[in-house]
Amino acid sequence: SAWKLAENRGGPRSARAGGPGRVRLPLPLGLDTAIKSSRFRGEFTDGWRRLRVDEAVIDFDGPRISAAGVAHGLDGEATLDLRATVSDLPTGRLKELWPQDAAVNARLWITENIGAGRLEAGAFELAAVIPVGGDGGAARLTSLSGDFSFSGLEVAYFRPLPPLREVTGTAKVGLDRIDFQVTGGVVDSLTVEDGQVRITEFGSPIEWMSIDAVLRGKVPAALALLDNPRLALLAGYGIDPAKTRGTLATRLAFRFPLLDDLHLARVEIAAAANARGVALPGPAAGLDITDGDLTLQLDGKGMEITGTARVGPVPGKVKWRESFDPGAVLQGEYGFVGLFAGAAGPG
Repeated sequence: SAWKLAENRGGPRSARAGGPGRVRLPLPLGLDTAIKSSRFRGEFTDGWRRLRVDEAVIDFDGPRISAAGVAHGLDGEATLDLRATVSDLPTGRLKELWPQDAAVNARLWITENIGAGRLEAGAFELAAVIPVGGDGGAARLTSLSGDFSFSGLEVAYFRPLPPLREVTGTAKVGLDRIDFQVTGGVVDSLTVEDGQVRITEFGSPIEWMSIDAVLRGKVPAALALLDNPRLALLAGYGIDPAKTRGTLATRLAFRFPLLDDLHLARVEIAAAANARGVALPGPAAGLDITDGDLTLQLDGKGMEITGTARVGPVPGKVKWRESFDPGAVLQGEYGFVGLFAGAAGPG
């Protein structure tokens, strides 16, 4: 059997149940997929021009959508107000059930870059204008809001960087954006403690994504992330992440347009980190840096590292500034003030 909006009107009051079949809904929902079972209960009034949906339940052989609402103006341009819940939706089926004309670029990015995991429970409200019959023009969403929870996601946020894995959290949906609040996850061996992912400007020529996350873990894993060929932020500094030591907490931020051919020049990157027990072999005139208690600030313009450490056998204060501008007169600036036994430090 198949469902079609405002067709097969079975009488002023209608209650139906069906087994395996297909559900077909017009754009902007744009749904045409197989179902395991369905149930509908509602009533036509106002001379068949109004439909009240008391219950509409569709079981997609696992994922389940339940809805209720009302449609007015079924003799011309219908207005639909709907409340819906979704449960137990594997992310692998998002492409099948995400409305085809809703946030096209965001739909493409999410369905191609979010792998394992599932949407556990969601509640949504939407309003739409849907021409009924004839050539009344395209249907359109006029409002959308909702929230959902998710778990176990694997997100390829910026290929070929290591994906976010075991991601849990919640999200809010609007007509022009989705905001994810991440409460847990891992990147390689780094733990994601908190994060926000925003996909904005739905319907505009270019939609945008921003990622802001707090990570904790070992210095080698964090430096390996920055040294990934996609970023290459450590290139030319002679630092081998595998030979470093220490622990850190860092906040990483990315912002970029959702483009098929995305170049690094279009990506805004920023990082801030506090690191303890840092050891870097041989970057200071061949001398090792050890016992580092350092702060890092990094963005598209450059990098600054400050704090205390031992350079060779001497403890002191470290300051390192590096410009990422190839046209800068001064690319790097290095400073170290040693604190020798029995000598007063500066100031």
